Amino acid sequence: MAFLQHHELKITTLSPVHIGCNETYEPTNYVIEDGALFEFSPTEALKVLDEADRKKLDNIVSGKPTSEMLKKVQAYFYQRRKDLFAVSSHFLPVGKGIEALYESRIGKTAQRESHDSEVLNRLGIERTSYNSNDRKPIFPGSSIKGAIRTALLDSINQGNSLAVKYKDSGSRDGLNIAYQASKKLEAELLEGKFATDPLRLLSIGDALWQQDDLPASEIYFALNRRKSHSKKEGRLLESMAEQRGLYQLLECVSALRYRSLSTSVTIHNVDTAKPAVGKLPVDKFQWEITDIAAACNRFYLPIFEKEMSLLKQLGYADPKWLENIQRIHELIKDNKAFLLRLGRHSGAESVTLNGVRAIKIMKGKGNKPSFEKAAKTIWLAASENRAQQGMASFGWVLVEIDPKDDNEFCAALTAAVEPMKAWQNAFREKQQLQRLEIEKQELVRLKRQQQEAEQAALEAEQQQQAKAALEEAKQSMSALAGEYFELTQANYWQTDKNAFWAQGVIEEWLDKLEANNEPDLRAQMKKLMEKHFKGALADPEKVGGKKNKPVYKPRVQAVAKRLNILDEA
Repeated sequence: MAFLQHHELKITTLSPVHIGCNETYEPTNYVIEDGALFEFSPTEALKVLDEADRKKLDNIVSGKPTSEMLKKVQAYFYQRRKDLFAVSSHFLPVGKGIEALYESRIGKTAQRESHDSEVLNRLGIERTSYNSNDRKPIFPGSSIKGAIRTALLDSINQGNSLAVKYKDSGSRDGLNIAYQASKKLEAELLEGKFATDPLRLLSIGDALWQQDDLPASEIYFALNRRKSHSKKEGRLLESMAEQRGLYQLLECVSALRYRSLSTSVTIHNVDTAKPAVGKLPVDKFQWEITDIAAACNRFYLPIFEKEMSLLKQLGYADPKWLENIQRIHELIKDNKAFLLRLGRHSGAESVTLNGVRAIKIMKGKGNKPSFEKAAKTIWLAASENRAQQGMASFGWVLVEIDPKDDNEFCAALTAAVEPMKAWQNAFREKQQLQRLEIEKQELVRLKRQQQEAEQAALEAEQQQQAKAALEEAKQSMSALAGEYFELTQANYWQTDKNAFWAQGVIEEWLDKLEANNEPDLRAQMKKLMEKHFKGALADPEKVGGKKNKPVYKPRVQAVAKRLNILDEA
């Protein structure tokens, strides 16, 4: 017999699955637009921010980190969401309810606390476990193995009552006692300690996403709902979370994804190993893959059937979803495939053993909790935060062992996901078009910058040439004329009439010219006078109009006459 038994496992998600990784999408690194969430990194964001945008962002984040600053950062990125969408390397669909919540809250604050301080609206979305290389979700091997372990322990226990008692004090000490009791029970059931734990012979790799043509995950509201109706009124009771309008935002691997993840399991066969007393599990716990499948189906199938019946009875579930997942019964009957429940909100019944189950039921503030064999509420995935129907439970998957041909799920689920394939292709095309638009705008900007640089260079050259020409002209003038020439250039008298005609300026130079009547200086002054008061030198006392009023004001007449007298001298 081989030392290792190796099997390929293909996983079909039956319902949304969230396996936490202690990370969140924050509204400062994602935007939501047109039914999709687009994540972006700081590096990607910088690709679409020009110098002015970066300076504005720097000004926002350079201050004290307050709720007001975070609101401004959120609003800043939201205003640039179309460009950020273009450079995003990871996007996924969101429902209308999620998008509406985002639109209503982004860059705003929630209600004020009793002491009147603002509470920042939290739009953090808990991420599911993912591969950091391609951003696609994974099911960690440890999560798969943990779910298998629960089923195997239940199979060994056979519904016997709790062998280890503990007192729950409601404190961390009480939780520690419960944990120790749980580990002691496991040791009793497996007839040994860590060294002889039979699960050590089972190696399971991380399950990786296999379908690049499909969105791998989407965002859901996680809602807590009661499992029963009011005895008096016959209406659905509300859970405490529902009464308070509480919910969670979770990224989940999408439901009904046919063989969307793949992994492998290796079972170590100890028959060929040398006897090692106290280091190997007892023979009855050296399981084959079919033993594992049978234990999982035996444990999870009754829970699955009871839950589906309950959801149908209460009207919580999406009918199409229920119809599709009912197909699994034929697939698991020969234990070539098995049910598992993974991740968050799997339900207390799915993570505790029959006969050992003692689920803590909270009774509200001031009341002691009770311990029951079944939970009173169930967590459901929904696209609206007040949903009462169209929902699905969390965590159900079908695991196939070494599948070769497609099963009866294939056609139905493949048809069901065609709209999502089309959605992803459409968004990729839209994203490409936006990228091309950004590139086009960038080319326009670069061309404009080049033209501005060329114009600036041309103007600088022209200024240099003009300066050289003026210096050359100045060399041929007298000292007094050169001084006047410098003044006209420095104060733009050629183009600025007001500067030339400032009170007393021209009169001062007339005094100098009368004291030293230089032809160069006189010619320059006459030239400027003619430019700004055309015709005044030829006829200072000119009149016009019906009333024959003077055309020029007295000061203009006086200056013109003085220049003409100097010309005659």
